[in-house]
This record gives sequence, C-alpha cells and structure tokens, in this order.
Amino acid sequence: INKTLPNEGDIVKTPDGNGEVLSVSILRGICKVAVRKKDSDIPNIGYYNASELKTINHKKAKEQNNDENNPELKEILD
Repeated sequence: INKTLPNEGDIVKTPDGNGEVLSVSILRGICKVAVRKKDSDIPNIGYYNASELKTINHKKAKEQNNDENNPELKEILD
C-alpha cells in the first residue's frame, strides 16, 4: 500500500488541479492535499484516495538536488 502513496511535500495531480500533499493516511489510503486552481488562488484543502492522485514531483528528489549543489556539504564530504 505504501508504495502507491505519495509522500508529504510531493506535488501531485488531482481531479481538481495540482497540489501539494500535506499529510498521508497509510491505512486508509487517503491523502490531504492543498490544491490551487491558479498560482494566485488561495489553496483549497481536499482529501483524495491514492488512486485519484498522480505524483508529478517528489520532495526527496528536490532535497537531493539541493544537497548536490550545496558547496558546504561538498567541503565536508571531501
């Protein structure tokens, strides 16, 4: 079940538009998502089944990219 669920902070596509995952209920298979129809809109909070969501961007991938570009971390690792 957990493999099909997005993680908190992931950007997902919902039936109502794109949004960011705020929380995940693993046992229920439901995600709480902040959805914005347009970038300037106030986010609407909605609950969606995992089957309704498609992950667009993973939070972990962003963090790894930030770590690779961090000069302080490169100094520590070298």
